[in-house]
Amino acid sequence: MLTRTPGDISTFPLEPRTCIPHIVNNQGVAGSGLVMGIKKRWPSSIKDYKDWRDHGYTDEFQLGQVCFSPQDGFDCVVAHMLAQRSLGGYCIDGVYIRPIMLEALEECMLRVREYCLEHRYQIVTGEFGGMRAGASFEDEIIPMINKIWGNLDVTILSYKE
Repeated sequence: MLTRTPGDISTFPLEPRTCIPHIVNNQGVAGSGLVMGIKKRWPSSIKDYKDWRDHGYTDEFQLGQVCFSPQDGFDCVVAHMLAQRSLGGYCIDGVYIRPIMLEALEECMLRVREYCLEHRYQIVTGEFGGMRAGASFEDEIIPMINKIWGNLDVTILSYKE
């Protein structure tokens, strides 16, 4: 079941057994979007992401992979979904190339689904994939969420400053 509600991941009250998936890039930089609230609430999860980048095996730190970062003292896990190449879009011969890779995101979301089914976790996340990543949350990401996570309890937080 998909629920949308206003909220900020850094302060949103979580139920036990919650997975917090978000998109990360292949540069190891965590500086905008949903990750800012994650960084504030669970700073060790960002260390796990950077350690994964720095020390992960070559076949692990690739687009489509996920680093699951259990948070001590919380009954939750942060899922770093590696689905964005570079930090922002760029142009080649006048054609804009967006950094998000939807095929990689789908692979990541399938891995998150399997993890959540195996561990009986619900999902709480934000409106990922937009802004600098370059996807349309409503037109591209929501259909993927419905298709892949449709049989899970999913809460999407809308954070507006």
